[in-house]
Amino acid sequence: MLTRLSIHDMTYIMMFDRQNDPENIKLIRASIYCTRMERGLKMLPTLLSIGACVAGIANHYNGFMDPLWFAFIAGLILIIDAIFFTIASRFQQLSASLMDIYDHRVYDIPSNKLMTKPLTQAAIDNFSRRVKDRGKFKNYYWNTSAESTKSYSIFLNQHKQFTNEYKLLQFSRLYLYTAWIGFLVGLIVISFILDDTFINTIANIFIPSLGIIMLIVNSFITFEENLSDIRNCLANLDKKREEHNKGVLDQNLRSNAFLRTVQDSVYKFRSQNITIPTFVYLMFCSYEKVKIHEEKKLAKKRGEILTDSDVLKAPQRKKKKEARAAKKSATKAKRATAKANKAAKRTSSKTRTKSKKPKSTPAKKTKTTAAKKKR
Repeated sequence: MLTRLSIHDMTYIMMFDRQNDPENIKLIRASIYCTRMERGLKMLPTLLSIGACVAGIANHYNGFMDPLWFAFIAGLILIIDAIFFTIASRFQQLSASLMDIYDHRVYDIPSNKLMTKPLTQAAIDNFSRRVKDRGKFKNYYWNTSAESTKSYSIFLNQHKQFTNEYKLLQFSRLYLYTAWIGFLVGLIVISFILDDTFINTIANIFIPSLGIIMLIVNSFITFEENLSDIRNCLANLDKKREEHNKGVLDQNLRSNAFLRTVQDSVYKFRSQNITIPTFVYLMFCSYEKVKIHEEKKLAKKRGEILTDSDVLKAPQRKKKKEARAAKKSATKAKRATAKANKAAKRTSSKTRTKSKKPKSTPAKKTKTTAAKKKR
């Protein structure tokens, strides 16, 4: 009979083959199709809202429509926006569910049917046919079997997903905030430049722009929530890893119950995360590639050969190296202090003995000389 450890080892060995199974790759392709649909459904109401805003400003100059009628049309656009965003969120949940099924099959951990959306095989086949497989999805998680057979490869892969998403959000923060704040400031500046009555300004500018304003506010709230959730998840995972290293963890990092708990957090983030614009995502990818290339060049000068995964792990190794160096210097300082204290004790004891000897000998001599004189 196989022991629990050998079952785990066999599972980890087979993961590399399972990630490239054609039926499992179908799930990735279906998930990408749902993500594209989600982006398209969100793009249409966004363009409608921006168009309504521009048309409102043009209506102020040309007056081709009564402001109240224009406000009514802007209200209809708001309803359309709400409908499209609701459908888009469903596609986002379907995409997250498909990736959760993929992870469940590859990791061989229990599925959580209460959280994920139910999907039939016919729906998966229908979605996957819309995305061509050109070999892009091979080795989706691990490039070599050695990476998948590490002791805690599932936990490390889950941690890596959160780390990459956190990096993407941090990178996107400046661009998104600049665009959002710039649009709102521009809207306020235009309303002052037009110098119209308060009612006409509200009717021609702010009511038509209500859709894009609500989109900006919702995106800001979602972005901050995503950033906070990922930060908390990473802190929790790092804490679990430290407890595991110290041997005080109540759950094994390889246990199905623990991995399923982490996977639930992954699914929750995938189904609720903010949609990053494609051009920002491409800029982030090029930035990461340049960073990896520069690290490789520096390593080549030092006579080292680094892979992409080594470069990505470089900050962790640097932290560990600094921690070891700090610990070593603290130990040296402790030893030097103890040595100095020991030397100080020795010198003080020597000075005490020397100060005692001169006092005792003259007293004896004086006594003997006084006795001789009496005789």
